Amino acid sequence: MRESWIPHRRGDTGRDSELLGWIDPRGGEFVAIDLLGRELTAPTDWTSAEEALEDRGIGYLADAYALEVHGTLVPVRIAEASAVRIVCVRETYGSIDVPREEFTLAFPPVGLRPR
Repeated sequence: MRESWIPHRRGDTGRDSELLGWIDPRGGEFVAIDLLGRELTAPTDWTSAEEALEDRGIGYLADAYALEVHGTLVPVRIAEASAVRIVCVRETYGSIDVPREEFTLAFPPVGLRPR
């Protein structure tokens, strides 16, 4: 995360103010950055960057992902996302009798991809 990134939170008064990502100022334009550090827009105006983050929301954090671990793709889910770290857990497909295996990644995460 760069110091220049401006946090963007969901909604106005009465909403939950959940962090949706950041807006990165670039030479008079702005780039929307999601919670995984990915650019959502090319350089654009402020309003378009905000709209991109609002439209994206945070639902993608619940999607299925794969993490490359020692050359093998491991199915994972995101348990925590912040500008400090991303915590993933091995996919258990609903099983409750398997040990929880966590992977803590630096931000932005390397080797994490949609499944």
